[in-house]
Amino acid sequence: MGIVIIILFAIIGVAIYTGVQKNKRESSINNLENNLNGGSFKSDKKVVNIDSTFSLFVDNRNKKWMIYDVYSNYKQTMNFEDLLSFELVEDNESLVKGRAGSAVVGGLLFGGLGALAGASRSRKIKGVCNNMQINVIVNNLNCPNITIPLIINQTKKDSFIYKESFKNAQEFVGVLKYIMANSKTLLCEN
Repeated sequence: MGIVIIILFAIIGVAIYTGVQKNKRESSINNLENNLNGGSFKSDKKVVNIDSTFSLFVDNRNKKWMIYDVYSNYKQTMNFEDLLSFELVEDNESLVKGRAGSAVVGGLLFGGLGALAGASRSRKIKGVCNNMQINVIVNNLNCPNITIPLIINQTKKDSFIYKESFKNAQEFVGVLKYIMANSKTLLCEN
């Protein structure tokens, strides 16, 4: 009975510590966003990964965006046109690319059936995900590749964490697609 109580207290302690750390990360992100909005960068959209370590801020009016890493306090603000490409990768397989992919090439070569053939690859269906990340390539010689980790440990695909991480990945990808689609739009104001 004593071991059960010790284990229970250990679990409660870890949960409290984890909650406190997540609150600190969220507070850091919120403070950054408040500071941004006090300056020339006006955050219209914020996407934060599930463990609150990476954030993406978008200033649609000024066509700027920023990546922020809580752990390293790394911040990089870029123009929309600085986003060159991105890719959602799960277990070293590309799920989404932010540039012309194999379905487009197949469609151009072989019509509708070619698009379907180009888009479909035989994938082994696994019940777990070992890693999921978004790789972002930007026009910056000093830091051209940014990796946004979403899952770093083996996670069951039917778990809450995987489902939330995948939903979070879709939000990141959607915002990155928006940035790419609007990178050529010029802000015209008098």
